[in-house]
Amino acid sequence: MTPPQEEAFREACGVEGGVETHFHGWSKRVILTTDRVFLFPRDHTKLSSLEREAAALRALDACAHVPKLIARHDDDRISPYPFLELDRITGSPFYEERYEHADLNVALDLMTQLGSAIAEWHTQSTDDLPSPLCGVVPRPCGLLERALLDDPASLVTEAAVALKVPVATECTEAIAEVQSMSPVLTHGDVHGEQLMVDSGTLTGVIDWETAAIDNPVRDFDFREWGRGWFRAHERDFGALREGVWTSYSATRENASLPSWRTVHLFFSFVEAWHCATSDRAFDIERRPIALANLFAASA
Repeated sequence: MTPPQEEAFREACGVEGGVETHFHGWSKRVILTTDRVFLFPRDHTKLSSLEREAAALRALDACAHVPKLIARHDDDRISPYPFLELDRITGSPFYEERYEHADLNVALDLMTQLGSAIAEWHTQSTDDLPSPLCGVVPRPCGLLERALLDDPASLVTEAAVALKVPVATECTEAIAEVQSMSPVLTHGDVHGEQLMVDSGTLTGVIDWETAAIDNPVRDFDFREWGRGWFRAHERDFGALREGVWTSYSATRENASLPSWRTVHLFFSFVEAWHCATSDRAFDIERRPIALANLFAASA
């Protein structure tokens, strides 16, 4: 901000003391005060993401782990674009070095908390949601997209060729069962950097710019967590998925949901297939673990 912009910002929003500015987000600039967060779109192309986030926060105002939207500001003295004012959640993100060096029991405890938190927003009604949340979030058409939409039998037949394994009926059944789940309002980008943790307690889930009505498993995709998560915990994905999905299912006890084993098999299938067809060094390195996870999940 220029000095006049900062002066107007402090006056309009009642900001005193120091502020922190972060530019690492792909769609927004973030200003932190001691008790609030201000979200500014980077440019005019990111306005739709800001409006989607505002709509999600309004829709999920009753959820304990979702930041509270205080106000939407539109002040040309401060910014040419609207910006959001949120309450600041205590804690710090659980990502990179934090989970790379975390004991498995720490990660398992967080998964239990996360499953219950995800269930909070998945149980919200999808009736009469504002239009920004009803539109599809643009995503690359990767293997997860195909596994959520395409014919299960055709997918498994194609994957079996790439994986050089027999066609597995149980994979076909798992994909079909996951595809049959009723859509919910999803966060769409759940990973460690979005989880605020304070002394081992999950205090909130931030960054709602990809929220949309989608398949529930969208919020359980470990591929969103980055390489550090895979390096630290890929061999334990079965236990981690059991923890997060069991907690999630217990909170959504009245919903018709597949077992954690089905969800784990679904994701293990997608991950092994991805590694088998990727030319990236990291994915090639992961092939034995991913295939072992698939075999274990199929057993």
